[in-house]
Amino acid sequence: MIASIRAEFRKLLTVRSTYVLSAVCLAFAALIGFYILGFRASSGTSMNPDALTSAVTTTISITSLFIALAGVLLITHEYRYNTIMYTLTAARRRWYTLVSKTLVVTLFSVVATVILCLIVPQLMKLGLHMHHVSLVHQNIDYGVLLPHAIFYVWGNVMFGLIISFILRSQVGAIVVLLVFPAIVENLLTLLLKHNSIYLPFQSLTPVLTDAHAAAHQLSAAQGMLVALTYVVVGWIVSLVLLQKRDAN
Repeated sequence: MIASIRAEFRKLLTVRSTYVLSAVCLAFAALIGFYILGFRASSGTSMNPDALTSAVTTTISITSLFIALAGVLLITHEYRYNTIMYTLTAARRRWYTLVSKTLVVTLFSVVATVILCLIVPQLMKLGLHMHHVSLVHQNIDYGVLLPHAIFYVWGNVMFGLIISFILRSQVGAIVVLLVFPAIVENLLTLLLKHNSIYLPFQSLTPVLTDAHAAAHQLSAAQGMLVALTYVVVGWIVSLVLLQKRDAN
């Protein structure tokens, strides 16, 4: 198991897409935090005590897609170039591969989220300072913000991992990850009405925004529970398929 985990870390750190997508996340952090919400902020921003928290959640909601794509590519690259055969042959058990990839993409998502949560407020402050704007005292509680942001990104990464193992197609996994939350879930909302809050990606929304003020919305804890249920079921399905289906 340890050897399998080390191998997955080496793959993550030697795949060019990991660095490209990480750079894209940092670019969006600079664009949103420094420029849009900082340097180009409206006059009312300086009086908002939750301005930094909003900047973090806005950035995380966008960059989580790119972090999830990094996890998707870690898996689908092997199916695309048929190196999955070597990975499964090297592992004593096939489930070692699934566990190892899960642990590696989990750690990557946690590190990426923590870095973004720490640098976005500083970028926003720098942007405001260059625009000669001072913020009022900010109510940014990292004890609450960090766990919620980490779970939100982790949930998206796990959905990407599950999609990748089920489809075993790089193009298919990327398309589903892009299209399902943006189009399919919005269309299902027309059919399910308020029950659409139980859809996979929509269940993650209150985790980040804690949007339980409205009566029909889930609380952050309820959103975590729903998303975690999807992850557990999807992970089990992925494990069964990995054990039963041919690798190629």
